[in-house]
Amino acid sequence: MSSLHIPKFGTYKVEGSLSLVPAKLSSKSIPSATMDLNSPPVEMFFFPFVGGAHQVPMIDIARVFASHGAKATIITTPKHSLSFQTSIHRDQECGLPISIHALELSDNVDVADTDMSANSYTDTSMLQEPLQNLLLERKPDCIVHDVFHRWSADAIDSAGIPRITFNGNGCFAHCVRENMERYKPHEKVTSDLEPFIVSGLPDGIELTTSQLPFLGRPPNGGGLHKRMPGSDEKSFGVMVNSFYELETAYVDSFRNELGKRDRFHYAIEMWKIRLA
Repeated sequence: MSSLHIPKFGTYKVEGSLSLVPAKLSSKSIPSATMDLNSPPVEMFFFPFVGGAHQVPMIDIARVFASHGAKATIITTPKHSLSFQTSIHRDQECGLPISIHALELSDNVDVADTDMSANSYTDTSMLQEPLQNLLLERKPDCIVHDVFHRWSADAIDSAGIPRITFNGNGCFAHCVRENMERYKPHEKVTSDLEPFIVSGLPDGIELTTSQLPFLGRPPNGGGLHKRMPGSDEKSFGVMVNSFYELETAYVDSFRNELGKRDRFHYAIEMWKIRLA
């Protein structure tokens, strides 16, 4: 059994299909207090990106949280809710505390149509004001937000809501990115086609600069595919889209090595999800 500390209610216990892995805690961490059965349910908001490749896993995560008793609300637009509302209605009929909240947009304002290829440059800024209004009205205990909503970190922080970031990656991608930023092997080669080894990984992973994300290649941006501004630094934790048996060595590396930060931090992993 593991637990997730929510400031309002203390520690929320999670068993089975979720594992919440604590990293090194600082002296400034909020003390935990175990919930009892009479405590009100933790209210979790989930704010997925509008593209299917990011939207689908976060919807599944919201359903898992609801299956463990958390009050889960998926924040989206009326148009984008159509692709998953049948599954949510089925969960509701089974008694799960899960719902969809469609943000109200001004007339003639909408998010562009997207598909599985939607990327971080898809503009969703028209959702900022209605999201902030909802957060101030409902005051959830925590929100999981996709970092492809580039404005979302500052908007959520301004509302004073604890947040967990999500970017759709598994532990392997997180480990590669972190070690690339730490050791900078791509800055030690003389051409885009010269291979280099990424140090600090469980396996000998060889890459070339030409294989890096476009924004990470010199001189474009000067650094390796930088995180969305402010996304992780002030977050309550990082959500990982993976399960232990898929990438055991990288899950262990992520939580034992990369998770050791001097702040309150959790790596949240999907372990085994079996949802209809």
